[in-house]
Amino acid sequence: MQYSTRQMHNASFFRLKNINLAYSLPAQLLSKVRLSNARVFFNGTNLLTFSQYKIADPEVNNYGTRGWETPIGKVYTFGLDLNF
Repeated sequence: MQYSTRQMHNASFFRLKNINLAYSLPAQLLSKVRLSNARVFFNGTNLLTFSQYKIADPEVNNYGTRGWETPIGKVYTFGLDLNF
């Protein structure tokens, strides 16, 4: 039996897994519309992956067969949080 490195690939990667951005509106603006607090927010999950290994997802265990499975989805959430 001969061993070969033909199927070995560099699977180093950098992933932006989660980001949460929020902005609270100023109190002077909110007092005109009778709100005590208002916040606008964005939450993103699995936004970016940088990898030289393009065949499959690099974040798979030794026995994973990524490519035949459902890919990891990206999630974008926008919202408005109001307090009266």
